[in-house]
Amino acid sequence: MGEFATGEWLARAVTEFLTLHPGVNCTLFEGNSTSVKERLQAGLLDFGVLLSPVDSGNLSYIKSPLREQWGVLVHVSSPLAALEGIDAPTLASEPLIVSERPEVLRELGAFLGQDLNKLSVRITGNLPYNLIACARHLKAPFLTLKKEHVIYPNLTFVPLQPALFSSCIVAFSKGPRSPLVNAFLAHLEKLSAKTA
Repeated sequence: MGEFATGEWLARAVTEFLTLHPGVNCTLFEGNSTSVKERLQAGLLDFGVLLSPVDSGNLSYIKSPLREQWGVLVHVSSPLAALEGIDAPTLASEPLIVSERPEVLRELGAFLGQDLNKLSVRITGNLPYNLIACARHLKAPFLTLKKEHVIYPNLTFVPLQPALFSSCIVAFSKGPRSPLVNAFLAHLEKLSAKTA
């Protein structure tokens, strides 16, 4: 959660809420969108951060007021590392590393204006950390969101041009919620209004 702009915003909300309610404890769980949604629907999590576009199904959500910027992490030795931005034709000519999420793949296809089956997608996966390691060793661009306050050895972020942004949602159950969950939701909505 902390590597994206929304993670910083949510961390601020959680720490402020814990300060206001010193008897409350918090447990953080990190996973891909599928595992987070499954845990939310099973009642094992009160909240989950999901990257849009996402099928929120039977979940309610608060949209993060922050935007997440798309780009590629590239090896510093790559000619792409010297670019201020990477356009669709340049990206389409590269062997790519991408998330396996269908929603992300559709968004990439729309940006590139191409059928993804015609691209050279070398590696797909569900957890960014593993894909980042592959980008470092394979020296292939990894399509991802800009990571705030994170430095990856031998990799640099190059934004997509024209700029492409997504947002995150904080999802939660539509069903009955505890007073504590409702109190956090109210706090999150207040912080969201201040941040927007």
